[in-house]
Amino acid sequence: MSKSNVQIWWINGSNDPTIFVDFFSQNGYDCTKDINEHEQKYTKLFIISLLMKNNYNIYEDIIIIDATYRVNKYALPLVIFSGFTYSGRNCLFRIGIENNEKEKTYEWIFKNYFQLHNHKYPRIIVSDQDASILAVVAKCYTKFIKYYFHCSWHVIRI
Repeated sequence: MSKSNVQIWWINGSNDPTIFVDFFSQNGYDCTKDINEHEQKYTKLFIISLLMKNNYNIYEDIIIIDATYRVNKYALPLVIFSGFTYSGRNCLFRIGIENNEKEKTYEWIFKNYFQLHNHKYPRIIVSDQDASILAVVAKCYTKFIKYYFHCSWHVIRI
């Protein structure tokens, strides 16, 4: 993208998620969202680009899932799905924001993610020892996902 095509925009206020979804949708990204109808608030919001889809289609054997814990201005977990290229470089598969790290949330995330990829499942998942992720994988995906590992960096930090 050339410098002249870069748009700078600020997110401020209660319509932030709508601005976010509109911006990325208009620029070729797929946005998956979940809205609490009663409160009219987004509970989950994920984006994926064509490059991210292609990355997963090529390098889907291992997914690394990591959620930052409330380090953004919304105090919400940022969830990153990533993997490795054949040359050992990191590549992104999906990014998003969720309202909590509960089992039901990860059920929704995995269901939507694998539907988007025509039910292509990785052989290995690596995560940060999140009990909710492990529970969802054990309950729903053991037929497809053969191994579940804890990230050694997270294990050492305990």
